[in-house]
Amino acid sequence: MNQSYPYKTPWIVPILRVYSIIFLVFMSFHFPALGKRIRRGTSLGLKGDAYRLGRGVKRNIALAQAAYEKGCRYNHGRSCWRLGLLLQLQQKRLPLTQRKDLSQQWFGKACRLRCGDGCYAQILLQRKSVQKKPSLRRKQKRLLKRLLQRGCRYRSGQACYDLLVLQQKKARKTKRWRSRVNQLRKKTVRYLNQGCHLGNESDCFYLGYLYFEGKLTRDYTKASRFFSLSCHLEHAEGCDFLALMYGNGIGLKKDYVRSKEYHGKACNFGLPDGCVHMGGLLQRGL
Repeated sequence: MNQSYPYKTPWIVPILRVYSIIFLVFMSFHFPALGKRIRRGTSLGLKGDAYRLGRGVKRNIALAQAAYEKGCRYNHGRSCWRLGLLLQLQQKRLPLTQRKDLSQQWFGKACRLRCGDGCYAQILLQRKSVQKKPSLRRKQKRLLKRLLQRGCRYRSGQACYDLLVLQQKKARKTKRWRSRVNQLRKKTVRYLNQGCHLGNESDCFYLGYLYFEGKLTRDYTKASRFFSLSCHLEHAEGCDFLALMYGNGIGLKKDYVRSKEYHGKACNFGLPDGCVHMGGLLQRGL
């Protein structure tokens, strides 16, 4: 696949980067020790990303994990979240009897350090543990809603979309309700867009999926762009959806060669459906 960046960066991202640099310079002058910790944590997070994706260095998950762990110690929220994801992936490869939930503490720390993706990862873990007693289930629902609100406040587009779905389920559709829904819809698109262009592959896939399914507005061109971005960042489902769009001619010109290429990528990234779809194309002689 072409390694050039497949989508135009929105105007807000460069402004955010400039403001973050100004903030770091201000902290360095007025609080030298704290400024040093912030810079160190950020650089370790970027180092972990480079080792995880093999950008500029040889790919090494162990070194990426070490860099994220160190960055998390310097209170870099995104490093804590990435470390939790790596540990979660390692646990999935173990037999059920040997699995231990080690990612919860890192997601919790990421959320406390104002990383919205960390809060959303916590929500996904909480949803898996369904409570049997009605009182405990109600308590769990209240906790999940608080986590969703916190995640949306800390710029997690996925948390904002889940809040939007909850808001749309309400029976009373007043003027205030419509205003709240529109506000959440704008936040969802903005935060997912920002997260995607800052290197979060799941945000790219999620936004592409929303455009593909017409959850916000149906736009196959935008869906293909965001699936392409997520595949570029090694998100298996993003590659598979892009392959299906090429294979069925949905919003793109039908191209079985590209469809096979992206199904192969999805299979290599560990998605069983990608392997199945790839086998189906080969069996048909396409």
